Amino acid sequence: MEADTLHVRATDNVQPVRRNERIAPVRTASHSARATRLPVRSLLMPRRYRAAFAALATFYRETRTLSTPTPEHRAHLDVWEAEIARVWGGDTRHHPVLSPLFAQSLPREPLLALISAQRQRQETSAYATYDALLAFCAQSATPVGQLSLAILGYTDDERVTLSDAICTALQLTAFWRDVARDYARGRIHFPQEDMHLFGVTEVDLAEAVTNRRADTNIRALIAFETDRVQELFHFGAPLVTLLRGRARLDCALIISDGRAMLSAIARQGYDPFLTRPHLSRTARAGTILGAVRSISEETLHLH
Repeated sequence: MEADTLHVRATDNVQPVRRNERIAPVRTASHSARATRLPVRSLLMPRRYRAAFAALATFYRETRTLSTPTPEHRAHLDVWEAEIARVWGGDTRHHPVLSPLFAQSLPREPLLALISAQRQRQETSAYATYDALLAFCAQSATPVGQLSLAILGYTDDERVTLSDAICTALQLTAFWRDVARDYARGRIHFPQEDMHLFGVTEVDLAEAVTNRRADTNIRALIAFETDRVQELFHFGAPLVTLLRGRARLDCALIISDGRAMLSAIARQGYDPFLTRPHLSRTARAGTILGAVRSISEETLHLH
């Protein structure tokens, strides 16, 4: 899972939706995997898991494009909910995306939560408190990790709690990287209580977008928020040692990529209005070394 793009990935040779089995939601230019923010990767996973991961990637990608408050998008979300009810209700008719997930005995609740997140995005453009923002992440981000763990056979509370922290950290990393782009689209993810604490107003954000430069207060706010994200990554890091095989490396890469993106934001002086932070090729190579190092460090902490 790459924090620079924070996008859904699936293997090129796994196509859960065949050409003649297109699902109801329409595809748009934003349908591209690059348009999404959370990772679902099957590249490093054993072949027996890849169909389910590819189906999860498709579900996440398709539903995440339905976040605008239009009748069409609301209707498509209704269709997804109805199809989930049908498949999990015992209807044996094949669904190209949901049937592979049902076959893995996955719970329906995280899928419904991801749909609920899109309904919330249709209605909410700002958050009063940090807790309210975390509550949104519990709908939009943590279900992806929960379903990924379930595909691998992990459903215990310890692993889920650690995964929730990592997925929340990834979502918040994307918010702070894309703060300028999101503001231009009418969304503010900074909690209003934090904006008040640092003396940041919507007018300040508008000027930062126009001038392509954040003022001192905004940069201090972003530094504060990214420090919180670092704490979430630190809390979730022990998950690496609780996974086996390729999943362990994949988890370590997720965390390393996320931390690298936070470092990229810091290198810009906590000013993503200047230019959208990204990872250079050197930084990407460094995330692999960081992943290997984190596996060793977390393993040492167990002894």
